[in-house]
Amino acid sequence: MARMRPQTRIIALAGPKGGIGRSTCAVVLARALAAREHEVLIVDSSPYAGMATMLDLERQTVHSLNDICPAGTSIKGVNYVCINDQNSEAFCSKMRELTEFDDIVIDLAAGIGDHDSDIFLHADLPVIIADPEPVSIQMATLWLRLAFVQSIRRFEENAGLLEVLEPQKARWTFNSVYQALHPHMQSRFISELAAFRCVFLLNHRRENSESLQARALCHAWGMTLGLDVHYLGSLPFDERRWFFARQLADVSNFVHEDPLVREMDSILRDELEKVNFDEQRCLPVLDCELKAREFLGAGSPEEARMMYRLLWEGYRRENGLVANVLSREDIAHIISQLEIAYRHSENEPNNADSNITSACEVPSVTRSFSNSLAAAGTFNPDKCQDNAGIWLKEQRELACYSIEQIAFKSRISSRILENLESCALDSIPVPRLQAYLFELAKILDLDFDEVKAKFGLTEARTLKSR
Repeated sequence: MARMRPQTRIIALAGPKGGIGRSTCAVVLARALAAREHEVLIVDSSPYAGMATMLDLERQTVHSLNDICPAGTSIKGVNYVCINDQNSEAFCSKMRELTEFDDIVIDLAAGIGDHDSDIFLHADLPVIIADPEPVSIQMATLWLRLAFVQSIRRFEENAGLLEVLEPQKARWTFNSVYQALHPHMQSRFISELAAFRCVFLLNHRRENSESLQARALCHAWGMTLGLDVHYLGSLPFDERRWFFARQLADVSNFVHEDPLVREMDSILRDELEKVNFDEQRCLPVLDCELKAREFLGAGSPEEARMMYRLLWEGYRRENGLVANVLSREDIAHIISQLEIAYRHSENEPNNADSNITSACEVPSVTRSFSNSLAAAGTFNPDKCQDNAGIWLKEQRELACYSIEQIAFKSRISSRILENLESCALDSIPVPRLQAYLFELAKILDLDFDEVKAKFGLTEARTLKSR
């Protein structure tokens, strides 16, 4: 007998680009849930019933919501149905009535359309999927933009906000909308951004660094769009060849045998159950000094250090995933923001831990995305002491570290460390120079202000906008 829940959980998987493994992820997720003794229904929204082949079933499409008759699969606890109905409101209502299932996993069709966006917005857990390729990331970004506009359309009181969003729906940013709104609508905009729910799953991961890049990508979406997209995790690519050979295996042993489902089970255990949409951030309106931990998504100094490292690693990857969302200049500015937030996170009072920015705080925004990132220091070559590199090398040798050991501990390449010790600084952007020196000061137990002074770095006195 199926285990009843107060309300069936609807999980919608969206991926506007075809070929990213969205249907595979849906089956893997269903199997991982079934291994936890959940009764799961997979809903294929494609008119071609493509997932039926993956589940060794005959293709059959339901054209009326009154004729839903899920087909059992060889996977214990997993059922399947293909529904081709364009009435998204009726579709979502019908899904809520299927209380015999613990989870309903909906595989949305590839492409971008209002029907799929509506289902995505009505889901308890909306998941956007992409693989680490430029076109896939750009399409995912476009999906987020259009899905948010679709969420605005649902409420009449958002008419004024929609007038600003609609003409630029495929290219809007937080700044382009916020600055065009009347003051009384700006708080409404912030509230709607905070109400938008979404998590991100990276598929076809080829190396571990792409997990760090995916986490930074979610932060980059937050910085440029103001949407708090939770990073859920990533699934590897190397073992994907085993999927079709094992898809019909006994589910009782599946989590222990199949790498994909084992990874998904780890995501379910470590991340999925921790997703809390009640505490949403809007990064562009956060002061990275006064709300440093919230900016980093941390609740303690230890978590702040960890998040700073993870995000910093993701942003600094040359031609990484964030390069498909932000310009090089913006990436350099965000790295500077992260460093500032980390410095202030240790001294931030505990009662300043993350709470969503309320509407009443919006008029007193201190720094927006376009001007707050300019708070990085400036570099004056004339003030860089001749012996700065030699001094840094002496401090490293006094601490009994080799270049290779420092590179390992700091994740700064040996080439950059050698450039720092020889004062070859022309090719290093100022925000990155500041971040590198900050990390070295931490490792070598040096006073950061002294290190900055020796290398000619000074604090910026005024904020400027690009």
